[in-house]
Amino acid sequence: MKKYFSIMVAVALGLVATVSLAACGGDDDDSEAKKAAYAEIEYNVTLSDDIVKYYDIDVEYTGLKEKAMTEQLTTNKWTLKRGSSTKLPVTFKYKFNFALKSGKELPASINLAYSPKVTVSVFNSTGKQLRKKSLTIEGTPQTNLSTADYDPNVVLNKIHFEYTVPADGTLNDIEK
Repeated sequence: MKKYFSIMVAVALGLVATVSLAACGGDDDDSEAKKAAYAEIEYNVTLSDDIVKYYDIDVEYTGLKEKAMTEQLTTNKWTLKRGSSTKLPVTFKYKFNFALKSGKELPASINLAYSPKVTVSVFNSTGKQLRKKSLTIEGTPQTNLSTADYDPNVVLNKIHFEYTVPADGTLNDIEK
């Protein structure tokens, strides 16, 4: 009986050791699958019609594989523009530049509203999405701005964005 009991204890210990070792191997694979490797961003910006009517506009932004891009804007929507990185950390950004159109004079009041929406996604090395977040960015609800009292360029110079995805791939809100 003693011999039978000793064999049962040895078998039980063998099973426990096998399960423990298998669990350790699984953790390594699981942690690699959860490790952030790169990020993508989607920019969507709407400008008021007055901005497009009175200004020549170009936008500089972080594009695919972190390439600096510049694009002229001829409509009030700059949407579905994508940026991506090859590594982390990465800083995504855009900046709108405005020049008063040749031969145009500003009216007595102007609508300089700006409405941004930015969505950032983080992926692991196999392309599996780990996190996705729409960032809250404050726009400029400047309507009926008196051009005699205020310089429109002060408002327009606020139309920019910068956000860094850290090495660990966490996504935080924009600090205001």
